[in-house]
Amino acid sequence: KLNSIYTDRSHEFEECCKFKWSFNIKPDMVIQLSNGKAICIETKFESGESTYPLDKAEKKIFKDRKTQPVKQLEMQMHMMTELLGFDTTFILITDRNIGSNSHTKYSWHQIFELLDISFMPDYIQKMVQLKTS
Repeated sequence: KLNSIYTDRSHEFEECCKFKWSFNIKPDMVIQLSNGKAICIETKFESGESTYPLDKAEKKIFKDRKTQPVKQLEMQMHMMTELLGFDTTFILITDRNIGSNSHTKYSWHQIFELLDISFMPDYIQKMVQLKTS
């Protein structure tokens, strides 16, 4: 529907799409520190970074319009800063080769080293050992 409304205004079409997708983008964790400040954490254990649009028909529209898809981390940044107006620190935890200028990247090894998991069930300790070795 947006495609028929914004036939020749590419920028407005893309901004409307981003607004629509913001209802579906779900960072793994958002911590509101104070009024206007937040930390947004995205974790990728096995999966890679998604891109928008997700829908097959919307992908075709973007291709026909010669419009680039929008990456998941970029969408999170857009939602938190542009739409919600938060001064946000973005963190990405992953071992995958995902690059981001907006997110400070940490490996799972770095994160798991900080945790005391001695009280956790065996299967969790084994999983963490696999990820840190």
